[in-house]
Amino acid sequence: MIKNKFVGTLKDVDFSELIFPVAVIYNKPKDFPTCFAVRIFDGNKPTNVVFLSTKLEECRKEVNKAGFALWCGRDKRDDKCIVETWM
Repeated sequence: MIKNKFVGTLKDVDFSELIFPVAVIYNKPKDFPTCFAVRIFDGNKPTNVVFLSTKLEECRKEVNKAGFALWCGRDKRDDKCIVETWM
């Protein structure tokens, strides 16, 4: 299991070592059942970086401030707690 690194803002995260950074927004995932969570991935591999909020709009603002601009809605094959993905 990944040891999470919780961040107060995504805009200060260094993505330079990632080949293909992706931000996935979750609604009450199993590991954070009371809030929204943004997990940063490198392609399809999760990193340890997590941002938590009680508000979806705050997650979206953080994702945008960090430079993610391309939105992808949840695919029907995705886990039900996935709200959307940003690249």
